[in-house]
Amino acid sequence: MRLLRRRQLIEPLRPDDPDALLVAWAKENAQAFVALYDRYFPAVYGYCLSALGESEAAEDAASQTFLKALAALPGYREAGRFRPWLFVIAHNAVQDAFRARRPQESLAEAADLLDPDTSPEDQALATVDREWLDAAIDRLSSDDRRVLELRRAGLSGREIAWVLGISHEAAKKRQLRAMEQIRAVIAAEREVLRGA
Repeated sequence: MRLLRRRQLIEPLRPDDPDALLVAWAKENAQAFVALYDRYFPAVYGYCLSALGESEAAEDAASQTFLKALAALPGYREAGRFRPWLFVIAHNAVQDAFRARRPQESLAEAADLLDPDTSPEDQALATVDREWLDAAIDRLSSDDRRVLELRRAGLSGREIAWVLGISHEAAKKRQLRAMEQIRAVIAAEREVLRGA
C-alpha cells in the first residue's frame, strides 16, 4: 500500500509530451521556465490580443499569465496538459483585464443618472390617455371597434382582414374610418375640458 502511494506521487515523464521534460526542469530551476515562455508566449499573446483588442493590454495580460504560471508551477501536476493549463491562466488574466476596464463611478455621479423607467407623472398621463382611448373606442360600431382591438393586439392589416373575413382594402378603410371617429371624439372631449 505504501509503495502504491509513492508511485502515485511520482509521475513518469511522458515521452510523447514535449512539454513534460521542460515542465519538470522548470520545477527544479526557475531559469528553465524561459524555454516554456519562448514556446508559448506568441500563442498566449495572440489569444490575449484577439480578446482584448489592444496590444498594450494584451502584453500585460500575457505577462500576467506567465507570472502566475511560474508562481503556480510547483503545484502543477504533469498530465500532458501544460498548454491547456496555461491557457486557463491566460483566460483568467483576460477576464481580470476586462474587470479592470470597467469604469468606476462615484456615488455623486450616480445621482445624476436618469431613471430609464417612465416617471409617475408620465405613467398617470398614459393611463388617462388610455382611458380616453378606451372610452372613444367603446363609442364605435362593433365592426370598427373590432378592427381597432385587433390592431391594438398587434395584428397586421392583412391579418385583421383574414380574421374578419374581409379584403385587406376593406380592413384598411374600416381602420381609417375608426381612427377618424376617435380623433373627433377626443378633440370634442378636450374642447369640453378647456371650456370647463
